[in-house]
Amino acid sequence: MGAIDAIATDCSIGGIEFVMTKGAAPWAIHLLGQNASHATWVDVRVSDVSARWQGFGCTADFKGTLHGHYENDTGNLVLGDTAGGLLTSGANCLGLINNGDVVSLHASLHMVMASSGTAPVIRVS
Repeated sequence: MGAIDAIATDCSIGGIEFVMTKGAAPWAIHLLGQNASHATWVDVRVSDVSARWQGFGCTADFKGTLHGHYENDTGNLVLGDTAGGLLTSGANCLGLINNGDVVSLHASLHMVMASSGTAPVIRVS
């Protein structure tokens, strides 16, 4: 259906600031079908996820697949509907995150079309 080409976010855990950046390749968004619980939502899978987590005394890389849904009524792509999905490598985080750890990423991204500035509506037939 589409791709996520860029993402960068700041967050804080226990008062320590962290930055998450997307890897080089786009994250591919695949439509799975209408959401069983919400008529205006579409279930999605995001593959080719690659990201780096970096902050004071901690760096780690994550790769894998995320599941979520797109909300036609809000224009939000919500990731992290299921636990896990990302595998850790290159971890140097004082033992808090280790190579081989399976992690979850939960995010809500507001989507807009560059041409109109409005959120797209996705219809599944």
